[in-house]
Amino acid sequence: MTEGRYVLKVAKDNHEKTFILKSNFTVGRDEEMDLFIEDHSVSGQHAAIYANEDQVILEDFGSTNGTFVNGKKVENKQELHNKDVIAFGNFKCRFLDTHVKQIKKYITVCSSVVHTKEHNVKIAITDKKLSLEEIAKVQTSSEPTEKSDFKIVPICPSCVYSPGYINANVLKNVFSTEVFITPLSRKVNEISLLFQRENIVVQKLTMRLNHSRYYAKKLIMFAWLIPVLCFFIDGIAFKSVGISFITSCILKIVNLVGGFTVFGILCGITLSAFGLVMNARSQVIDLYYKDLEFEL
Repeated sequence: MTEGRYVLKVAKDNHEKTFILKSNFTVGRDEEMDLFIEDHSVSGQHAAIYANEDQVILEDFGSTNGTFVNGKKVENKQELHNKDVIAFGNFKCRFLDTHVKQIKKYITVCSSVVHTKEHNVKIAITDKKLSLEEIAKVQTSSEPTEKSDFKIVPICPSCVYSPGYINANVLKNVFSTEVFITPLSRKVNEISLLFQRENIVVQKLTMRLNHSRYYAKKLIMFAWLIPVLCFFIDGIAFKSVGISFITSCILKIVNLVGGFTVFGILCGITLSAFGLVMNARSQVIDLYYKDLEFEL
């Protein structure tokens, strides 16, 4: 057989691991198996896969919980075909024939704050790298196909998402959708997007959340309070009695440069300008490109 032609894709720790099939590939809970599975639903010597140039055969060794291909139980032996999903007990993996043409896709993700609480994350899967403007011009489709085996799942501790996951039709030229993420704490700075096929993670993308607009609005509100506070300080500063000589000198110097009111107005204008800059910068969209290979 051609070396490395047939492989098993196995999900492990949010990543996909590849096992190259040899002519006799064993699967089970015994450590000497080629694919060692630490799962009590898997028998010690569960099954074997026999691969040659013409075909690949899966044989179940009479396991306790059975072996399934695309949801159907294998009674004894069964031929495998490209993209078959195999379940050894509760453990799932994918069988691939690498001679089948691979088509590269690109994930484009942008994150922007739409208001003080909710983050709008836009996701596009395309045949080539496109800007957001180019994606917007292309006719997009988020309608689920009859069998949509590709899913995007947001992962973010202390967050609420809508929707919780997205079925993506990757056969279209451009797939575009969005997910709204609401952090329950301002300490949440990152989210992850898991790109799954048949519940197996094929890509993981981690991106930072942008809280700038939230803090910019708080800063602008505070900036307008400073002049008001300084105006009241001006009104009582020179009516105070029993103040120290040093404090009296400081108050006189502040009065000579225009008083606390002028100082407060200048501080308010400066902080407001800084807040407006922060608010404008928060609307700059961050783009993330990541190559992703699909089988079509």
